[in-house]
Amino acid sequence: MNGRAILIALASLSLAAIPAGGTALAHRAASADAAPTLPIGCGHGGPAFRRHGSRGRKRIAIGFDDGPSDETLKVLRVLRQYDSHATFFEIGQETAGRAAIMKKVLAQGNEIGNHSLHHESNPSSASLHETNRLIRQATGFRPCDFRPPDGAVNPGLINRAQEAHLVTVDWDVDPRDWADPGVSSIVSNVVTHAHNGSIVVMHDGPSGARAETIAALPAILAHLRQRGYQFVTVADLLGHKFIYPQPPPGPVAPVSSSGRGR
Repeated sequence: MNGRAILIALASLSLAAIPAGGTALAHRAASADAAPTLPIGCGHGGPAFRRHGSRGRKRIAIGFDDGPSDETLKVLRVLRQYDSHATFFEIGQETAGRAAIMKKVLAQGNEIGNHSLHHESNPSSASLHETNRLIRQATGFRPCDFRPPDGAVNPGLINRAQEAHLVTVDWDVDPRDWADPGVSSIVSNVVTHAHNGSIVVMHDGPSGARAETIAALPAILAHLRQRGYQFVTVADLLGHKFIYPQPPPGPVAPVSSSGRGR
């Protein structure tokens, strides 16, 4: 089957597979008026460097790199439409003025990760810490996963990330969407190579440059969901649990004075 035929078939499937108001969507609609409680971090253990998650479950994580940007909102709309989640590895210098977008990422059940301060190669400890600070300043969330720019890793970088309480995360599926290879190429690459525990690298930045990624995403989600896969955050895939703020203590009930002295 050629690329055009694959795209047509998957596009048809994506239209048929749009959730028709499942429980997760209904819950979100029911609680739309209530401000969601955003996570403040996540606990984790295990290896300091990962390329994929457990092969024992039908779960896949997509990591969107190079945001936040105007494209991030478009990705979020598609994820919500297909009741799916992802991780957004953000560049520190791109966070200015985009706190609302970043909070929306978290409010929708997704994760924010660290992608260095300037998308520089072999980022320093200062770069990692400053990016964490900027993300936390904008959202209250402290990242626990780090995506090295261009996936380039070395033992020193992994150690620096670990010292910043970050797990270094690469991928095992790369559709090269950043190169604009064509929507059908992006779709066929992911649906052919993704399997249990895969981490897929895609991109939601820079602004105005991700039309093919946005167009390919519905068919990818629809096809793999039809095959029984769930799309989860990298943190979830690797067994890292979100940490939420403790609710404030309730009012102390007054002590009744009745019966005293008896």
